[in-house]
Amino acid sequence: MPTDQPVRPGTSARWVTLLSFLAFAVIGVGVVTHLTDGVDTTLLVFAERHRTGLLTPWMLRASQIGAGEIAIPIALLFGGILWWKTGRSSSLFYVGASLSGWAFQTLLKLSFRRARPDVIPKLDAGGWYSFPSGHAMLAVLVFGFAALLLSRGHSAPLRIALIGAAVLLVTSIAVSRVYLGVHFPTDVIAGLFGGTGWATLCLWYRERQMQQAKTLV
Repeated sequence: MPTDQPVRPGTSARWVTLLSFLAFAVIGVGVVTHLTDGVDTTLLVFAERHRTGLLTPWMLRASQIGAGEIAIPIALLFGGILWWKTGRSSSLFYVGASLSGWAFQTLLKLSFRRARPDVIPKLDAGGWYSFPSGHAMLAVLVFGFAALLLSRGHSAPLRIALIGAAVLLVTSIAVSRVYLGVHFPTDVIAGLFGGTGWATLCLWYRERQMQQAKTLV
């Protein structure tokens, strides 16, 4: 079995973290000041006009996969695979990042307290507060982050395939929330930035911890 290999994001993780949270903050300001209301409404109406009998079942399935009651057990499954593939440290790191990210989005929802959209008919249950999209944040953390970690050490074609599949799934989950009328587009975009920022923040923190441990040896 391969030994536990540390993730070494370097300076790129710091920049992605800062830029992701900056983008999240800009969208948050736009939401609070209602500057994004017009764009949100326009895009929701656009989504409703493009609903089809063929597309709706796929959007419902994507939304179900991104829900916490499905995504979190999948994260635990991926954590088990990581434990077997790379060792305990990477597994616990991934699961910890996913669960803490889930808690983080809950705090963000409580902070913004944005009501769900009432622009087009809803095709799925919406839950509580709207901003940011928990589905979008979890999709990045559970599926995108897992693909990144699981693809390490493999050939370039396999890495591209795994990460490409994760991007497709994350995008489908994010789009489904707008298509189904249960989220504003800015909720979803902010969720994607928030999930990316949290994932790279965890990578950044882990790298710092590893560097500090080396200095003590």
